[in-house]
Amino acid sequence: MNPFERSQIAGFKSAIRTYGQKLIYDGTEFDAIVSRQGPKESETRFTPSDDHDAEITALASSFPGGLPNARDYFTDASGNTYSLMDPVSLPGEPLATWTAKVVSA
Repeated sequence: MNPFERSQIAGFKSAIRTYGQKLIYDGTEFDAIVSRQGPKESETRFTPSDDHDAEITALASSFPGGLPNARDYFTDASGNTYSLMDPVSLPGEPLATWTAKVVSA
């Protein structure tokens, strides 16, 4: 791991302490930062859950069996379910980031 990656991980761990929340994937709890975004003006909203997309970032090492894929999902303690759409980060990076749809809130 190079110095940039070590610094990136240290900064993320600091942000987790302030902004993080617990998510669950495949029965395993992990820490992540969830940035919820409102709907785009051009989108049609049919239900309240259509109101938000999210970007989810976690340490890649939280997934020893391999990173989740599109169409997998995370849940949180509030009952929100995040359906993963696309990975934003590249394989091998220390932080894993996905775009997601909030499918229940």
